[in-house]
Amino acid sequence: MLSLSLVTGVIFSLSLIVASLYYQEETVTVLDGHSSVKVQTKARVFDAEDILLEAGLYLGEFDTANLTRDEDGQYVVDVTRSGAYVEIKHDDSVKLMTLRAGETVATALYLADTSLDANDLISRDLSQTVSDGTTIVVTTRNHISVGVDGEVREALVEGASATVADALVSTGVVLGAYDYTDVALDSQLYENLHINVRRVTKIQHVDIEELPFETEYVHSNLVKQGREEVISGGVPGRREVTAEQTIVDGVLVNEEIVSDIIASGPVNEIVGLGKALQTPYSKRDFSEINLMDGIPASYSYVVSGKACAYTAPPGAGTASGRKLQIGTIAVNPDKIPYGSLLYIVSQDGRRVYGAAVAADTGAFTDDIVADVYMGTTSEHFADACDWGAQYVDIYVISTGNY
Repeated sequence: MLSLSLVTGVIFSLSLIVASLYYQEETVTVLDGHSSVKVQTKARVFDAEDILLEAGLYLGEFDTANLTRDEDGQYVVDVTRSGAYVEIKHDDSVKLMTLRAGETVATALYLADTSLDANDLISRDLSQTVSDGTTIVVTTRNHISVGVDGEVREALVEGASATVADALVSTGVVLGAYDYTDVALDSQLYENLHINVRRVTKIQHVDIEELPFETEYVHSNLVKQGREEVISGGVPGRREVTAEQTIVDGVLVNEEIVSDIIASGPVNEIVGLGKALQTPYSKRDFSEINLMDGIPASYSYVVSGKACAYTAPPGAGTASGRKLQIGTIAVNPDKIPYGSLLYIVSQDGRRVYGAAVAADTGAFTDDIVADVYMGTTSEHFADACDWGAQYVDIYVISTGNY
């Protein structure tokens, strides 16, 4: 009989042999389309899906895997891909789904619960068969109409988020500075939306109103007593009222005043009431001379005698250096100092030279006390001849100040 220890050793050895046979690795070939993967497995029971998991491969909803042996007795997992991965883009949304190969675009849209309208644009024919990687693009289009400039323009505008502003672009409508639509520009479009464009014109017109001037009367040493003479003409003022009209589609809907200004105020007419005995030849006037009955009311002294008229060529000067002009006279500076303010009236009151300044001198006698300047020889020789020599009173208002 065998000893107990020998039997025990034999059993242990057989256990090791059986265990090694039981857990022996197997090489399984996985065929997935054009790819082939070798998987080392110690699985006691072979299952196709378990093998695929060890290979990092997965089956889709419609895929199948078949475990067989080849002619060499090696295990083979043959994968058949029957699903089609489809991408559906509907405006701004994207859906990914798996279909059985051979299904149509129409079925894909139905299963994706894609709402369609008759105007929607689909990138593929509904009867087309989908395949793996198929992309279907659905673009929402709304039929809209735009009433503008007396006509109606229609268009199909793409995009679920398209707005009234997009519709205007699609129909070629350009809004002017004041134009508007009866539906807000940022409003989202919907099927059969009608949009009215209101053309707005703003016109400004200016109404001119003349502001009358007044007449102002002043006493004047340059006007003959009993007469009135316009010294300076009046100028009407100007009021400008600007109104703005708002015209919508050719109809006046509003008018308002936008400005009301006095562009220029009136300038009063100045009328002189005569104070002189006769119209003075000299048109110089001085506030220091106040006439009463044609004679200065106040003065320093009077020099009487004959005053002769004279003319001079252009550019002639004076002994005092003052400018030679009508209203300057030549005197005896010993009797009337240069720069004295004077008023000259004929003794018979029929001639008035008027206000003057002593500026020049000449050859004088006891009878001739002054030469009155009538202007340039070329222009005023006749005036000098008309004056000739007159007996005058020269009222000296002030001495040496001018």
